[in-house]
Amino acid sequence: MDYNAAFRVLVIDTSPEWGNRVFDALAPAGCEVDWAGDVETAIEYLDDVRHDLAIVDEVLDDVRGRDIVAALRARRPDLRAIITVEALPPHHERLDAAGALVVPKSLDACGLRTVVSACFAPPLH
Repeated sequence: MDYNAAFRVLVIDTSPEWGNRVFDALAPAGCEVDWAGDVETAIEYLDDVRHDLAIVDEVLDDVRGRDIVAALRARRPDLRAIITVEALPPHHERLDAAGALVVPKSLDACGLRTVVSACFAPPLH
């Protein structure tokens, strides 16, 4: 991967406000951010656009985030993933069984850039 190029991020969440928060946090760091409000739209995006990272809500349309990540990785095995959890306390980030980074949804812009940077090298500034 060319780390001088912008990363393409797909936010998969029913909340457009969360999509806007992610955009506001990552766009100044050079990331391109798309938002999908449901699983079907997310799959369409992945079929049409090459995203480097998916940021997925823990539950969307009654489907668990890890199952969404598995479905997306069936199409794109190299896709990096972050799962956001509403009730996860700050500083309790972890990897799930599928290797997705699980983080609290309460992250501020700096926290979002930090966890996205953890998925790539060198860090975003």
